[in-house]
Amino acid sequence: SEYLMLSSNVAGIMINRDGTFRLPAIEIRLVDKGPNRLFLVSSPVQPVPWGQLEVSSLLFDYLKEKGVEIVFIIAGFVDRSLYNTVIIFGDEEWTRRLEEIGSIRNETIRSVIGLAGANLTIARLRGIRYVFISGVAADYLPDPKPAQNILNKLNSVMGLGIDMEEIGRRVKEFENRLKPKENPALGQEKTNDESMNYLG
Repeated sequence: SEYLMLSSNVAGIMINRDGTFRLPAIEIRLVDKGPNRLFLVSSPVQPVPWGQLEVSSLLFDYLKEKGVEIVFIIAGFVDRSLYNTVIIFGDEEWTRRLEEIGSIRNETIRSVIGLAGANLTIARLRGIRYVFISGVAADYLPDPKPAQNILNKLNSVMGLGIDMEEIGRRVKEFENRLKPKENPALGQEKTNDESMNYLG
């Protein structure tokens, strides 16, 4: 689509390490889980602002054709005071189920931008059930912990059976890279003072 650009809003392709290339695209994968069929939608790029609603509309046309009944819109944002939490809103039944396992109803997010925001708009306009679920990081480092938190919640309420070993290993590696090397005791004292068990 002419609406899908690279992160700097320029036309181009993505070169893989093995020399192959990919066009900017929204990728849809089908996962069969017993009686449930899951469509996983992801994209490494954002549509240009003037094309977001059109791209989202085409996406929802496809999902409706496939009989999708509820959409989980996954995102993330940065807020040090809410780090390591999962924020939710949307369909009351699923929001309540996620809240029962420790997710927090949204009182923080005022607006959702990009394709996630466009998907929320189209879902509302078409009367499609949706749940918005967001991980929270402490800063803008490439932190895998919020993704782990989201997957843990979805694993629990949907019985997805996702193997969490790989992302758990990445979280440990990330935490180890952040540990102070010269004075570990000082770093631990700071962590305790701030009541933080994870820096991300």
